[in-house]
Order: sequence, then structure tokens, then C-alpha cells
Amino acid sequence: MVRRPRGTRAATLVAWVFLVVVVFACGGPPRPVDELEVAAAEGGFVAPFAKPTTIVADELVIEMTANFYDELATPAGINGSQRVARPDGGSEYVFRNATPGGHLTFLLRQTEIVVLRSARIVVFGGRHALTFDLAATGRVSIVDPGGRRDGSRYRVSGGNAALEP
Repeated sequence: MVRRPRGTRAATLVAWVFLVVVVFACGGPPRPVDELEVAAAEGGFVAPFAKPTTIVADELVIEMTANFYDELATPAGINGSQRVARPDGGSEYVFRNATPGGHLTFLLRQTEIVVLRSARIVVFGGRHALTFDLAATGRVSIVDPGGRRDGSRYRVSGGNAALEP
């Protein structure tokens, strides 16, 4: 009879448990990206901008994942604009209206966003959940085929839009 050193059985058991945990933790191969599923989700996030609308606000903040950045047309050649790199690999853009009586114009699908003071656009980098959030604040007016509505804050989050008095 061959004698094993003490602890060999315990070490073997620990090795098997570790192997089983690693195999089940991996969960198999990564699921392929369904491009139709992603496009549908993206469309839901920007649905409030699909009809002809004009938003006028004092301040604007948009936070989005990079896949939405091509949807947003930003003002070009603006003095007072800056880009700052984010630690996650994304970017933050700040636009300031330096002209008294002037404005900054952004376009998103069929929506024109007119900003009177400043705008901050945050584009998340790295692995981040699909995001498109917009907050227009200060004096806010929304003009669409239904007429004009005024408020102090217009928010779009997860494809849901709300104007607050």
C-alpha cells in the first residue's frame, strides 16, 4: 500500500473545487452582439427627438455613451469651447456662449436645441450601460407641432421626456 503525504487529499479536493468554480464562473462563450437589438434600444433612447421640435434653454447637460455621439451635431468653431479627456477613455465637452445675445445650436435627429448660456456634453468611455440623458434648465421652452410649452427643466432619460414647471 502506498502512503500519501498528509494534506494531499485536501489539496486535491481544493484543486477540484477551484476547477469547478472557474468553469461555472466563465459561463461559456460570450454572447454575440445582436445589432438589431442594440439599434432598437438606441432608437428608444432618442425617440423623443424624432419629431420636429425646438428646445430653447439657458443651460444644457447631455450624458451619453459613445454610440450616440454621431447623432448629435455640435456647434463648430466656438470660442470658449473645450474638450477634456475622462479617465474612462471618454470625453467631456464644454461650450460657452461668449457672444451677448448669441446662442449655441445643437441638432439631434429632428430636434434643434438652442442654448443661451452654456452646454456640457459628457461622452462615457469604456464599458458603460447604454445611456442618453438630457437636462435643459433655466428658462426652457419647447416648441413642437403641438404648440409651445414653457418650464424650468426639460429632462429626457431612458427615452422618457418630461417638462417641469
